[in-house]
Amino acid sequence: MFRTIDKDVTAGAGLEVVVEAIAGVSGKHRRIVSVQQEKVASVILRCYVDQDRIVDVASEIEALSDVPIPVDYPLAEGQSFRVGFLNQTGGGITQHIMIVVEET
Repeated sequence: MFRTIDKDVTAGAGLEVVVEAIAGVSGKHRRIVSVQQEKVASVILRCYVDQDRIVDVASEIEALSDVPIPVDYPLAEGQSFRVGFLNQTGGGITQHIMIVVEET
């Protein structure tokens, strides 16, 4: 079954902020399918599994803001998937980030 997780993340100028999105749990097979954010200049989408950065993409180089970035990452029990962004704009902004997860 596929489901989406929506996160609104706010970061001040020059800051990186990441938030917990989902974790691997016993008895469920979870796979991160894709992530997507609004297209804004000077913003870098970042995703982490535990402390490892697995996505690091400048939003202005995405072809279209409505095209998800494929991730295809299985979460093991106890692993944490976090999303956020590095704000390189001149002020604080909020980004809406959508994560697609497959659970079996």
